[in-house]
Amino acid sequence: MRLETKAQWQRHWLSEVSDTGTGGGPGGQPLEGTTFDLLLNTLTLDVLAHHAAGGEAHVQGTVGVSGVYQVNHTRGPVPLVPDARARSAAAFVFEELALARGRWSLLTGGRIDLRRLTADSPPTRTPRSPSAPSGGITPRFPAP
Repeated sequence: MRLETKAQWQRHWLSEVSDTGTGGGPGGQPLEGTTFDLLLNTLTLDVLAHHAAGGEAHVQGTVGVSGVYQVNHTRGPVPLVPDARARSAAAFVFEELALARGRWSLLTGGRIDLRRLTADSPPTRTPRSPSAPSGGITPRFPAP
């Protein structure tokens, strides 16, 4: 069995400065101020276990989990988007069974995804938590 892990952190900051239109600076120059200020932090993590069983790897596949955590903060006088948190997780399995000395194989897999999204305003909003399972079985054979 071979274990594979991947992790990433991403920080994105976006800010806009414009004329405030209130008063004037030295020499009649307009004053400038922050219009909006948005900060987005995203963390991701994947853990995969690759395996093979049987003398000639009759069964091989991957089992794994994945997760994402994202937070955005809106700062400044213009709220570009509401402050929010998004969390998601997934678990999956993919297997391949070799048949007829490897001339045929049967592929199967499944996955389930969970997600939760919460926003700070307006306060009457309720968190959203969709989930989505999926899966399938596919025969694979050589082309003639």
